[in-house]
Parts: sequence; C-alpha cells; structure tokens
Amino acid sequence: MEILQIKKLTKVYNAFKDAKEVIALNEINFNVDKGEFIGIMGSSGSGKTTLLNILSGIDKATSGEVHINGQDIIKMKKDELALFRRRKVGFIFQALICEPSVIFADEPTGNLDSKSSKSIMTTFKNMNEEKSATVIMVTHDAFAASFCKRKIFIKDGAIRLEIISAGDRNKFFDKILEAQSVIVGEKQ
Repeated sequence: MEILQIKKLTKVYNAFKDAKEVIALNEINFNVDKGEFIGIMGSSGSGKTTLLNILSGIDKATSGEVHINGQDIIKMKKDELALFRRRKVGFIFQALICEPSVIFADEPTGNLDSKSSKSIMTTFKNMNEEKSATVIMVTHDAFAASFCKRKIFIKDGAIRLEIISAGDRNKFFDKILEAQSVIVGEKQ
C-alpha cells in the first residue's frame, strides 16, 4: 500500500528579482510503500534536502503533487498542514515517542561518531521492521544508507538512479559506493 506519492514535484528558487532561476527539483516522481526504509543521496546542492523539506511540509513546492495517506499536502492551507504534520509526520526524536506514519530524517548521523551512528541507524531499522514505520532519510553517509532497503540518488534536481537491497548490508554498502561513483562521474 502506497503511503506517499510524489508526482512531477518541482521547486524553483528565485533569490533576487533579476536573478537567474535555480531549479532545485525538476519533475520528481516516485512512490513509497507503507513500511519502506528509503535513503536519498546526492552531492551538496543536488536537491535532496529540498525534497525532504517539501515532503515533510516544511517548504512549499513550485508545482506538482505530494500525497501522504491520500492527502495532497501541496494543496493544504498553512493551518491544515500544521495539524497534518503534528498528527501524521515525525522527525527523529518525535518518532521515538509518537510513532507517526512517516519519519523524515535529514543527515541523522552527520556529526556522530561511528558507534552513535550505528545506534541511531539500528533504532531506525528496528522501528521500520518491528513497527512498520516508513522512514525517508537524506544522507551522504554510505554506511547509514546501507541500512535502507531502497536508495534514490539525486543529481541536479532529478532522480538519476535507484537501487534496492537484496538483504545483505555489506553487499548493499558496496552497491551504494559503486552507484555514488557512477553518479559523481556523470558528465555535467
């Protein structure tokens, strides 16, 4: 069962009146099933945090659709969205207490030592496997990404590659490193 549907999601920034537009997300499309553990990777400026911010209701899209549990959050008014976020969406620490439908994590292991990183990722893994929590995580860390069941790689605001774990974390870690090198090596 799909818990999240993203259709033609676009975000364009225009910082200054006469400045050139920056396309942060360019018609992104993907679906997330209930209980999936998805990692989103990409270099700085690729659009991954913008994507997470829109999916979680923190930022607004320029166009497109984001359906969480069948409701298009893009069309919600500010107060409706705030109520929806309180009831259905969780961030790292809220997830440990509230058990939301979807957990959003932006670089949860970014400034942690390896032992703490493993502890956080094991907690996410357990929540995903034992409580069927849907987890969507942005990370640069291939080790953290190896806990995910599916990885989406973003470059220049578009999905470039998706890989799925066959169950062996060590092999998936190697696939992630290989995929990163392919994405980084693409011609600009």
